[in-house]
Amino acid sequence: MKWRMSKLRWLLISLVLLFAIVRLPVSLFSGLVPKPWQLGLVEGTLWQGRIGQVGVNGMQLLSDVRWHWQPLALLRGQLSWQLTTRDRDQPGAARIALGFNGIEAEQIAIRLPAAPLFTLDKRLASVQLGGDLQIDAQHLSANDWSGAQLQLLRAHALVTPQVNPFGDYRVTLGRDGQTPTWQITPISGVLAISGNGRIDPQRGPQGALTFTPGQAQAAQFAPLMNLIGGSGPSRTLRLGSR
Repeated sequence: MKWRMSKLRWLLISLVLLFAIVRLPVSLFSGLVPKPWQLGLVEGTLWQGRIGQVGVNGMQLLSDVRWHWQPLALLRGQLSWQLTTRDRDQPGAARIALGFNGIEAEQIAIRLPAAPLFTLDKRLASVQLGGDLQIDAQHLSANDWSGAQLQLLRAHALVTPQVNPFGDYRVTLGRDGQTPTWQITPISGVLAISGNGRIDPQRGPQGALTFTPGQAQAAQFAPLMNLIGGSGPSRTLRLGSR
């Protein structure tokens, strides 16, 4: 009898603690986000809530990020949330799942402004590029990025107003052993940007980008080429350099 009462008491304590944790306001954890990332207007709980703004280095990356817990995923042995977000007038969505295989993302269709992400690399930030990063994938995990389709669309630069937007580009993610890799190739436009490299977990993207303007637009791209440095019709910008 005592054993049963003790077991019941611990069960009740566990349920109370679980209820308290899931009811905690998620804003209590927003201060744990590492720099240079920022969150604004955080409200709700672990199960349902909203982040008004997600920023990088003071630039807004996303707005109106909402999440809703999906209880039916428990039947698959997962904790799952449906995410929705917005970039200007463009809605985005993804499903995040936590299960035996770790964290996975599914049914991803999100558009992000590229300029805030470019500030994560000092050299890339210095050339003041922008555009829209479109991310589409049916399934992504920490060990498998191959299903992602990334495109940099309507790329532009602050110093090339006469030729903006100057191109669209495809970004391919892969893996070399345990090291994630990336490659960018032009789709269309008057400025060819190509390059490849790897993604360091601590330092971010490493590698090089080569910029080659169309011959007829060389004069309009001269300010951008000067920011990149070097000489010749093509210029190379190295990422991750200190």
